Amino acid sequence: MLAICIDSLLFGFTHLLINSSQLTLSYVIPQVFYAAMGGLVFCGLYLRTNNLVWSMMLHALSDVSVIVSLATHTHTAAQLSIPTAYAIGISVLYLVLFIIVAFIIRWQVRPKKSALSQ
Repeated sequence: MLAICIDSLLFGFTHLLINSSQLTLSYVIPQVFYAAMGGLVFCGLYLRTNNLVWSMMLHALSDVSVIVSLATHTHTAAQLSIPTAYAIGISVLYLVLFIIVAFIIRWQVRPKKSALSQ
């Protein structure tokens, strides 16, 4: 479970590396935690179903909003800047959701006791 959480956080932090050169940190940091939570969900879905296709489809579906946003809005650092207090609040919310999702995934994929061991 620790490896899953670390991998998901690294997945989130790749968004920081990609987006921070063009956008303000107050806009990118919440994306980092959102992406980390998404990575955790994708991994949990794979572990639950043992099928990577579902995770790939969910990731593609989550990217639809990004595609629509890019097609309909202008994107410059000045236009996408949000107040730091909002960015911190949103980041904390996503971090709390990350922890909740981690516990749910851990509960879902925990080893089951067999009838023989009882």
